[in-house]
Amino acid sequence: MASNVPIIDFHAHILPLVDHGSQSVEMSCALLSQALQAGVTEIVATPHFYPHKMTVSEFLEKRKIGFDALSKSVKGTPLESVKIHLGAEVALESSTKYLSELDKLVIGGTKAILIEMPMFVRWQKWMFDAVCDIQYKRKLDVVLAHIDRYEERDVLSLIDIAGCLSQINASMVLTPGGRKKARQLCYDGLLHFIGSDVHDDVERNYKVLSKARKKLNGEMLEFFYSNSAELLK
Repeated sequence: MASNVPIIDFHAHILPLVDHGSQSVEMSCALLSQALQAGVTEIVATPHFYPHKMTVSEFLEKRKIGFDALSKSVKGTPLESVKIHLGAEVALESSTKYLSELDKLVIGGTKAILIEMPMFVRWQKWMFDAVCDIQYKRKLDVVLAHIDRYEERDVLSLIDIAGCLSQINASMVLTPGGRKKARQLCYDGLLHFIGSDVHDDVERNYKVLSKARKKLNGEMLEFFYSNSAELLK
């Protein structure tokens, strides 16, 4: 049954005080509690990395502090059972200086990197070129974050050109039309992961993922889980 299939949350801002996601250890613990109730067994922690705001080294230090604080707080509690993988949601920017250090921002133990494309604009040639550079020259596996937010023709063009993987936010599958589209994307090999994109324990929390779990059939839940588990393995 679908209710028995675990979920790997592939996109979450759950680490405390690293970005504009969780603003305290207490909030992160509340989110972990919600995650357990939603059937989440593993979380890919993907705090925002904005190249124009900080260096990769500064980001990694900040992420470590947040992760260590959360790990210390949940030690010896049921919340410790949720495994956290460290990653980043890397904002694609026109400056190329940070690209040489992208390998430090991959999802722990993998070659996968979660990339957030520019929003509210039609994608330009430099964006396609940058993603191809990451995918082919730097030999990292690009995962496009929350593709449900972008123009479909841009997403499909980029996946076709660069051979990217992709992730949707759970909110996409709450409507019949969204589920149908997600199912078709999976069938066509264009969609691979699902994430909560949680930022806090009140509004952008795990309630959406919990609702999405009830809407999805067992086959789709198994599909998302097996893709995530295989990559993280």
